[in-house]
Amino acid sequence: MTKRSDFQLPVRTSIDADARVIAWDPSDTNGEPFVVPVSAVAASAGLTDLFVQTAETGATSAEVMFGTRVTGDAQNRLEITADGSIKQGDGTVAPALPIDDQQWAEDNVVETMLRHEAVAIDVALGASGRTSYTHFRANRNITARTIEVTTGGTAAGATPTLVKVGLCSVAANGDLTLLGQSVNNVALFAAANTQYRIGLAASVPLTRGTVYALVVIVVSGATLPTFVGMTVNPAIDAGASTPVMTTRHDSQTDTVASLTRATVTAAAVWSGARVRGVATRSTAFATFDGVDDSISTPDAAPLDASTEVELVVRMRYTALPGAQAYMVLKGASSQQSYGLGLTSASRLRFFHGGNLTTWVTMDPDATVPFAADIWFWARVTWRVSDGLTQFFTAADRPDEPASWTQLGTDRTHQTGINIPNGTGALHVGSRTASADFFTGRIARAIVRTSIEGAPVLDVNPATWSTGTTFLAVTGQTMTLVGGLAITEQTETT
Repeated sequence: MTKRSDFQLPVRTSIDADARVIAWDPSDTNGEPFVVPVSAVAASAGLTDLFVQTAETGATSAEVMFGTRVTGDAQNRLEITADGSIKQGDGTVAPALPIDDQQWAEDNVVETMLRHEAVAIDVALGASGRTSYTHFRANRNITARTIEVTTGGTAAGATPTLVKVGLCSVAANGDLTLLGQSVNNVALFAAANTQYRIGLAASVPLTRGTVYALVVIVVSGATLPTFVGMTVNPAIDAGASTPVMTTRHDSQTDTVASLTRATVTAAAVWSGARVRGVATRSTAFATFDGVDDSISTPDAAPLDASTEVELVVRMRYTALPGAQAYMVLKGASSQQSYGLGLTSASRLRFFHGGNLTTWVTMDPDATVPFAADIWFWARVTWRVSDGLTQFFTAADRPDEPASWTQLGTDRTHQTGINIPNGTGALHVGSRTASADFFTGRIARAIVRTSIEGAPVLDVNPATWSTGTTFLAVTGQTMTLVGGLAITEQTETT
């Protein structure tokens, strides 16, 4: 085969009639082509997204990605440039996609396999409190918001003390730093052979080509769950050699903020468990029909508010209600506590339960600055000391905004009257299970019982997988009511 030189790029690839993949750096006059054997290419003949990586040099990665079959080319040859454009043998050029979107252009859910490798079932953590770190190299740039982990043939027994997953950065010297994690949720891994999509308490940006570690820890005096993954042969010296495949940290009661390589290596030369996971940046929204759709969770002590409350919703209304509709409200019948709604006059509404039998509402003195069918964030805060009630909005973004615009002026509402702690369930998309239904979409609902405090409820439909229930980021079981549908959508980071 003869090198072609009709254009010069940092990376050049060709496939000759024998289906050998050849890549070279045209700037290196003495460089030799990189050749993938015929057998390796033949083994992937049925794939449409064969990926071959040749080298990496900092920010300018020399990568080769095949997005079309060799047999689909008129002359059985193609060339792929560093920007992702595909030049075929007949002279046509496939349009380049942004590098982040090449591999997943047709996928509805953006995700990255933590490790492309053979998969086994029943990978064991081995001991209670053993933190497993599965090292991987991110294959694309995403902002991870959920992690999917699948249990093997053994479920967690009884009720564990602590169950968490997370993501760590891995320094060049092997040191680990926790970037983000889920809240403790002892309901996780209670079923065998089940996929769990677990929301992270805060999103974690991942950079393609950078090494990270998936974190899994279960603290329990009962049976430990097993996972779909891979067990590394101890002869590989998986924890002490480079590149590290898996490490562990024993006898822990929780995740730790950071670990040195020496700390984990001492106990890491083992038949290591590599837990298979998928980090996703997809978001999802629930579509409410305004008739009978809602999402509910039972009353629980953490949901009780007294002297302060903050309610945040990522929403898109498709029609204004006849009078009022609620995006989130805790209570039922005469046991109603607090809520955030929308009125027929296009104003937000704060609901205060008063004395449980006579509730009071407060609206801002300005309308919502977003028309129907536009995504935006809405927020209300209230405190008992002076009754200060403030409404806010923000333009749409994937994560909760750090900056808000106040809607109207400060309002005074229910000064000195604590929010009552009713026994009713909390509903997303309605005031109760039978009144004031919201029409539109909701992609996030957050409740805080102190202003700017930690969420006591964080409902993110992206943690839904199948069925009529899913887990909130904060661990509560959320139940779909009516004909509610949840739809996933891809976002660009």
